[in-house]
Amino acid sequence: MANACPRFALATIFAFAFAFVLAAVAYTPPGTTWQYRIGDTVTRNGGPLHRLEVRPGPAHIWGTVAGSHFDSNDAAVACRSLGLPTAEPRFGEMYTYGRTASMPIYMILVSCPNASISSLDRCPNRSHYYISSHYNDIGIHCTNVTDPVSPPGAAWSYRLADVTSPGSGRLEIQKTSGAAWGTVCDDRFGSVDAAAACRSLGFDGDGATAYTAGGGTGPILMDETACTSSNLYLEDCRYSSSNDCSHVEDVGVHCINPNPAVDIPGGNGWQGRLGAG
Repeated sequence: MANACPRFALATIFAFAFAFVLAAVAYTPPGTTWQYRIGDTVTRNGGPLHRLEVRPGPAHIWGTVAGSHFDSNDAAVACRSLGLPTAEPRFGEMYTYGRTASMPIYMILVSCPNASISSLDRCPNRSHYYISSHYNDIGIHCTNVTDPVSPPGAAWSYRLADVTSPGSGRLEIQKTSGAAWGTVCDDRFGSVDAAAACRSLGFDGDGATAYTAGGGTGPILMDETACTSSNLYLEDCRYSSSNDCSHVEDVGVHCINPNPAVDIPGGNGWQGRLGAG
């Protein structure tokens, strides 16, 4: 009888822990607006992976997605849910508990039938029936270069690299098809120049800002940029083709449309901090 009490206590603790895990594994409520963000970062699979965090809506706490059976289709849809580029994302289980112990695991055994689904909550998953561990939280790394944009009437192509959130990244330009992509020096590059750059990228120029991004490669194609409010695209602005800059001075832009809490087409949104590594 001396060991009966400890065995009973252990069984009670196990039952409580099991019930707690079941309660923590949340479900996918119908008709909600899911939100997505990036959490902690670890180095895995040859580079950074960022924990994918989700919640059914602003009234819910943030939770995670289990990595079991997570594949390239699921990763592409996750990147789309974050508003980030979807081409060839890396993904893997985090293998670390980090700060997630008190967070629910909202999605388990996610199975997107293809990579074109609008958001991850539209994909089948079995959160109702399975238990997982935060040790297996999924981490992703989305491609950090956007698809090139050639706006109507423009001769140049434009893109963002080292994307940190939708509409934010290092500005890169290509003056003719097949030519090398290059960067823009930040000398005298201000909000009017950023507005022209954002319009060139297909965003709204209102509220656009510039910052020093650095980190580019290839030629520096513009320096001393001097746009006016009448310049529709960056290529319409005055600038110097020669420069005295280094890639430490590569300019980045932040375009406010999409903004930091944008609804994904189809009624699904994300909110919070993002990182593309």
